[in-house]
Amino acid sequence: MRTVFQILRILSDGKFHSGGSLGNKLGVTRTAIWKVIRKLTDYGLDIHAVRGKGYRLSVPVELLDQDQIENKISKHARRLIKQFEIFGVINSTNQYLLEKSDTGNIHGHVVLAEYQTKGRGRRGNKWISPVGSGINLSFGWHFDNFPESVGVLSLVIGVAIIRALHRAGINGVGLKWPNDILWEHCKLGGILLEMRGETSGPFDVVIGIGINIHFPGMEIAGIDQPWTHIAGITRTPPSRNGLAADLITESLLILEQFSYEGVAEILDEWRRYDCIHGRQAMLILPGRNIRGKVIGIDDRGALLMSVRGERKRFNAGEIRLRVTS
Repeated sequence: MRTVFQILRILSDGKFHSGGSLGNKLGVTRTAIWKVIRKLTDYGLDIHAVRGKGYRLSVPVELLDQDQIENKISKHARRLIKQFEIFGVINSTNQYLLEKSDTGNIHGHVVLAEYQTKGRGRRGNKWISPVGSGINLSFGWHFDNFPESVGVLSLVIGVAIIRALHRAGINGVGLKWPNDILWEHCKLGGILLEMRGETSGPFDVVIGIGINIHFPGMEIAGIDQPWTHIAGITRTPPSRNGLAADLITESLLILEQFSYEGVAEILDEWRRYDCIHGRQAMLILPGRNIRGKVIGIDDRGALLMSVRGERKRFNAGEIRLRVTS
């Protein structure tokens, strides 16, 4: 695995590198280089192979750099980080922290990965992100007592993501209840919350964030909804390391705000970014679908809909939402 990322780091400049030169630099055969190139394409990278020139990425890739990220995280947020890890390949950043929570404290534990072999979204859906193409971020947070408003955490993190995108110069992004980040109704990112503990006592939450930055110039199989990436929104995408730092900063600061001040002001901010308010929509529940008009959220973050003229309330975690018009 080390050789895979050594080669990726060389190729990250977007220039051609011959198999011979790669082999000489790393002390391996051309056949070994070819196998690594195959592995990188399995990870979703678009690699051009040209006889007489060698290999190059279709677009340069900015690999994660822990020093760069840590230097850009705000001083206050840095004090909230207890452990920070970056992986080349991992099954799932969320799963890694969930397993850690079984044996130790994950509060303030931040994890990033270049690629997830089993990345997942809500309800077990697969989260697809080619290596180096986006942000795969998870962190742990501990609550001494199960907060009454725990259901709003995905909305709280949604606000943090919008703040981070604004810091990076990405505007016009909206939130779709409960956990999607959208640009012009195409999915730009998502949030996954997973919890361990008891409702009557202390518990841990693992918060996963996925953001599409620059998907390669190829079809991405397995995505069942309209999607976009930051490179498709702006001609000058932000630094991947800079955006990772902004996401970590804003997420940790808003969790601290939520823990000490409550959720009222955060939900007011969420409402400003609500991109489906007033639209006709379909809610998908186990065994049934409900159609109605989205009319907002209540003070606990539950979705409010007008269904055949009657106001209905739906809790996060029970339903999915698909805009129909």
